[in-house]
Amino acid sequence: MKKVKQLGVRLLPIDSEHSAIYQCLEGKNRKDVMNIILTASGGPFLKRSIKNVRKEDVLRHPVWKMGRKITVDSATMMNKGLEVIEAHHLFDFPASMIKVVIHPEAICHSLVQFKDGTMLAQMSTPDMKLPIQYALTAPHRLPSLTPYLDISKVKTLTFLAPDTKKFPCLHLAYSALETGKTMPAVINTANEEAIKLFLDDSIKFHGKLDGKIGGAFSSSGNIGGGNETTIMNILHALLIHGMIVQGTPKGDHYGPVAIKAPDDRSQRLCREYGQRIAKLVRRLSDA
Repeated sequence: MKKVKQLGVRLLPIDSEHSAIYQCLEGKNRKDVMNIILTASGGPFLKRSIKNVRKEDVLRHPVWKMGRKITVDSATMMNKGLEVIEAHHLFDFPASMIKVVIHPEAICHSLVQFKDGTMLAQMSTPDMKLPIQYALTAPHRLPSLTPYLDISKVKTLTFLAPDTKKFPCLHLAYSALETGKTMPAVINTANEEAIKLFLDDSIKFHGKLDGKIGGAFSSSGNIGGGNETTIMNILHALLIHGMIVQGTPKGDHYGPVAIKAPDDRSQRLCREYGQRIAKLVRRLSDA
């Protein structure tokens, strides 16, 4: 984003939520913005238990047809957490101004709330061709081949607060963003490795979370603890471990340290750190 500003160009998002935010912000004074609000369908388990689910259940999204990895992300709501991190970088708003709501109809793709209390929303038929088309034509609009939304036939628009106890990955992503430094890369890499293990039938989707997952690792990286190995437990453990690696333990908190690396080394450092996290995920899956 620094390069975008330096060159004076626009970076147009094609993800439906970020495209919606971009459209709602067009021509507006960012100083008037109170919150940007990303919508989430809630995935396949919005109204179902996430215990003892089958892989085919996880991969059956109620609205969108997507690849296997992003479909699992939707089931854990990590996709929305990653979108929060992305929105922070795209629009330069702090985590405290980026909200998430569950909207199972997937008609409202995101909203912007202004300081006078008014809201602007972008609504359309849920079809990825629309945000992609707008990225190609913005700021102009052309007729679309996507079926037009007939608002008179929309009987209900539902908005719910996300259940972060049921879907803790959303909270993990917020924690990673607020911690900063390389932590978002840590949680992203851990998530990718955990999903690989799940799709390979090496780990389960969900298990008991006892609130003490940080004990799964020692500061030296040794694995301990007796938690069941699942996607969510791995992500909890890796997030805590990432904090240990980056910072010095301070009571119950782990403060990140400043990583001062020249720009030309940043990609190599990220790759090396990602490889370390990947190894730790695999070790945890074998524990």
